[in-house]
Amino acid sequence: MKILYVEDDEDIRELFVMKIESKYELDIIETPSKAEALSILNKDPEIKLILSDYNLLDGDAGDFYLQLRKMKLNIPFILFTGEAIEDLDSFKTFFADNKLNAHVSKPPVGNSLFDSLECAIKAVTPLGIKKTLSQTMEYVKIRTSFFEKINHCPTDVYIKLSETKFVKVFHRDEMCGSEDVRKYIDRGVQHLFINKDEYEHFADFALSSLLSILLTENKLSTTAQTSSVSKLITIHQAVHEKIMNLGFSPELAEATKKAVDITVNMMESNPKLSELLAQMLKGGDYIYEHSMMISYIASAIASNVDWESRDTKIKLAMAAFMHDITLKDHDLAKMVAIDPASVAGMKDEDIEIVRKHPLEAMSLVEKIKELPPDINLIVAQHHESPKGDGFPRGLNHLTIAPLGALFVVAHIFVDYLYRENAFERPNHDPFFAILKKNYLKGNYRKPVEGLFKFFNYTSTGRIGDTN
Repeated sequence: MKILYVEDDEDIRELFVMKIESKYELDIIETPSKAEALSILNKDPEIKLILSDYNLLDGDAGDFYLQLRKMKLNIPFILFTGEAIEDLDSFKTFFADNKLNAHVSKPPVGNSLFDSLECAIKAVTPLGIKKTLSQTMEYVKIRTSFFEKINHCPTDVYIKLSETKFVKVFHRDEMCGSEDVRKYIDRGVQHLFINKDEYEHFADFALSSLLSILLTENKLSTTAQTSSVSKLITIHQAVHEKIMNLGFSPELAEATKKAVDITVNMMESNPKLSELLAQMLKGGDYIYEHSMMISYIASAIASNVDWESRDTKIKLAMAAFMHDITLKDHDLAKMVAIDPASVAGMKDEDIEIVRKHPLEAMSLVEKIKELPPDINLIVAQHHESPKGDGFPRGLNHLTIAPLGALFVVAHIFVDYLYRENAFERPNHDPFFAILKKNYLKGNYRKPVEGLFKFFNYTSTGRIGDTN
């Protein structure tokens, strides 16, 4: 079965093509533009499904979708984007147009992308979908062109000669130069294969490789920076998801460090990136997106209290990445306090999961020797409070570590942004008044002042006014 994947970012395309092809036997045709997509559709009537980002190389998917409607091509369409579909005028009748149409947020939440793909494929093909990772399959296919980009083989790599015969062409940890790979591409070999048992190891390496490519990009223009932040969000989320599901591997540890390094680079090149990030993270994965936002707010606070060394920002960004790493339930991740009002109606086991997760995350961090010091402490303290009524240790404004206090301030501010949907408010004075009353003391004072300074808070209660 043929599907058309329209995505302007080559790295993102490769990442998701690899994920899709690792699960399903599909013929995926790729293009970065709506013009080329329309040309392909005109020439190939066998395409049964369209997967498309919103922002394309030559415009947006809104115009692309409307042109499909005019051409009466009622092919199931999966809009795969971080944009909120209710804000897109061209998609007002999207779900009514075809019951198989779907909107999947980018980065995808859980299995939402695969669920939408399976629903459409089962409906449009009599044979349904063939899962290539079933017990009967020994190998997983990877685009040959991808090996040309990574220039290294983390696993043994095979070429398929027949349905039952595979021959090794690259050995584990062997360099696979572009000339070596190109000879297979020139022969029309679209896919090479790896053993299915090594797929996760290969995927970890692939994520790290894509982050390396992003890390080496030159200083970005505003447009390019928007694209790269979007790319980072997607790859960063993939790393985060794999850690939650599979734990750490050496490759994921390296990928995590690279993701944090890129995050810090972007924050240093544009301190106001939190505004852009807020727009790009609407409608996605809460655990991941609030972690990203915390890293930006914490960095902004650090820059406004003279704690702006790169080492400090890396620690804060890494702590943001790791602080909820043991939680998979988004509702539990949204809990900031454990008090009677917050836990009303909750199961005892869920309350215990929330209570323990700071120390469990700290324990995971301490097992990763490559991480810098203090991250474990920040992660363990991210639910403490000035009065000593936080958890898990009940630290107060004098006993919490300074960086721990800074992280708590960033954490509760980001919680407020999501809880109140306050991203686009002209100011945050009511929330800042609460901070002024309850947090402007001890080791919290300096971080709170840094947050106020970042947002130019000068209304009613002045910084330092403790009345």
